[in-house]
Amino acid sequence: MIYPNKSQYSEDSQRFNLIPVFREMRADFETPVSIFLKVNAKILLESVEQGENVGRFSFIALGKRVIIKMNGQELTIDEYNGEGVTASENFVLKNPLEKIREYFKDFTVPQYNGLPPFFGGAIGYLGYETLQYFEDVPVNHSSEYDTIPDGLLVVPEVVLVYDSVKRSVFVIALTMPGSNGCGSPETCYQEAVHRIEEICHTLSQPFIFSAAEPEAKLADSPFTVDVDANVNINYRMKKTDFLDAVNTCKDYIRAGDIIQVVFSQQFTMETSASPFELYRTLRVVNPSPYLFFLDFDDFCLIGSSPEVMVRVRDGEILLKPIAGTRERAETVAEDSSISRELLSDPKERAEHLMLVDLGRNDVGRVSAPGSVRVTDFMKVEKYSHVMHMVSTIKGELDKTFDVFDVIRACFPAGTLTGAPKIRAMEIISELETEKRGPYGGMIFNLGFNGNLDSCITIRTIILKDNIAYIQAGAGIVADSVPEKEYEETMNKAGALFDTIELTRTGGAA
Repeated sequence: MIYPNKSQYSEDSQRFNLIPVFREMRADFETPVSIFLKVNAKILLESVEQGENVGRFSFIALGKRVIIKMNGQELTIDEYNGEGVTASENFVLKNPLEKIREYFKDFTVPQYNGLPPFFGGAIGYLGYETLQYFEDVPVNHSSEYDTIPDGLLVVPEVVLVYDSVKRSVFVIALTMPGSNGCGSPETCYQEAVHRIEEICHTLSQPFIFSAAEPEAKLADSPFTVDVDANVNINYRMKKTDFLDAVNTCKDYIRAGDIIQVVFSQQFTMETSASPFELYRTLRVVNPSPYLFFLDFDDFCLIGSSPEVMVRVRDGEILLKPIAGTRERAETVAEDSSISRELLSDPKERAEHLMLVDLGRNDVGRVSAPGSVRVTDFMKVEKYSHVMHMVSTIKGELDKTFDVFDVIRACFPAGTLTGAPKIRAMEIISELETEKRGPYGGMIFNLGFNGNLDSCITIRTIILKDNIAYIQAGAGIVADSVPEKEYEETMNKAGALFDTIELTRTGGAA
């Protein structure tokens, strides 16, 4: 059954300028990947793991109503219909996000029961350098991928939401009655119903994959690529330069400038692999709570992030800083022993406590007085290959603020900068020779209903012109050993090296 009905839609069109039309259908034979492939989509936000529980919702986006691009202080807003661009605006602004806030406020949306937390809005990313919109911190601009925007948001025409608990899928068409070429409310409604019925028919058909599922071959494939032997990796920074930079970070720590700073390095690899085959391999090699595939035509973001950036749902803010990681063991007893060791490690605890304090401060900037609380402190969450020490920070959004204020307060994540955050970001700009781009920023969906879900852009391949850009960092503290910090960045990048190499050799064919 289609919701709302024609009569309700006509009535709501008098009060709202953006109305979702939707249907929920059974999808017990489907997965987010099969749905994505059936409808020939370009954007997939998938929940594969959420601690020891399966993440509930995955999102597939079709078409585009609006594309918003940010490059430095330049902002472009393009509106589309089925025939192309219908309107285009260009601005030069100190903080382009303020204009995006105004743009979003122009939309009024009815609240229908039964819809998932995100049923329409923007999907995209903010790169690390967009921190310049919030803080007076210098940022690097030189990069091999300067043509990639600092931030990009897509407002899709249709959102498919896969519910892994109910094993169903919502097909949601966003309509703008009376604007953007839609015409009368009756025409808008009829077009939305027709689009939904077409998609539901497509989903009801069998789908034959052109290649075997990755699990078939990966089960017998090594999960570690010999990095030293893999000459395809291009190191953008000499090892000696990395070690020297770590020592410089330690000098700043001894001088009292900072407590910790996250220093990163970048790699590139050539690959002719299909972007989505890389994604399919990555979701097997490194399953995580946040998996994403964003194809923006000129480039793709393919990632597997373990960490929430910030979440806002029905006025509640949630932050989950991760600091402290161990590999999973083969037996339950060994796993428990490693978990206890992680929780008792004084260095890990001290670093984690620092980041929890930083997170509480960030959340507190936009929360109602007295509402900030730590609901889980230093809890071990176990994933397929690793376990993390995680804390959960919550707060109630102050009524004088909105979701854009939450982004401003929390971005970029302290776990990708260090503490104190401002000084750490200044040191990153000084010592890292190239812009971070999407790395260290956020991937997100931002709903017209004020909800936000986002992850930190780590464990991510930026694919452009058959070049994969990979970046990984390490948290530098007073007693850091430079060689070990270098190894940590290599280990973090390893899953992405593995993904590219296994796809190249047919491990994901």
